[in-house]
Amino acid sequence: PIDFHWSIVHDDYSKIDYNSVIPLIKKYFSPSSKVKEIITYLLKKYNINAYNTIAVYYRGTDKCKELNLAPYDLFYQKLIEIIKEENSNINILLQSDDSNFITFMTNKNLPNLIIINENKSSTSTDAGIHLSHDRTTNYNDMFYFLATVIIISTCKCVILSSGNVSLWVALYRQNSKNLY
Repeated sequence: PIDFHWSIVHDDYSKIDYNSVIPLIKKYFSPSSKVKEIITYLLKKYNINAYNTIAVYYRGTDKCKELNLAPYDLFYQKLIEIIKEENSNINILLQSDDSNFITFMTNKNLPNLIIINENKSSTSTDAGIHLSHDRTTNYNDMFYFLATVIIISTCKCVILSSGNVSLWVALYRQNSKNLY
């Protein structure tokens, strides 16, 4: 028996029984060859070394209809704390559907900042990016987004909000170590 319920999406990911869940993830949710090719492409294009990268994932836009979103500054402060613990030469991979968050973080003049431009963001704080495009565009965009999620899951440290994508980062990571 596996103790896994949808409500874990907004809970502490260290409570996940990874040993029971990961075999299912590997069997049914492993990336396709197309996604693997995109992962390789993105890693090379952006020169991403996951072992020397902190990933920051902020889910904004329409998520505010479900939850009170964390302030941008909370993510920034945690990032600075981790940079001080790790080293100043660590890379920062920034991913968000909220272009206001991306602007906030880029205005902080962070060194070694990586933003995967293939992923779209929105200036609206209450409309999901998927609502701005047609189904075909969304379908094609999701390959890059899934590849990015998998890359994030391999990073040395990950700062994220709660939600479906964050849960998948934890599941692909196969643990909650260095997950904030």
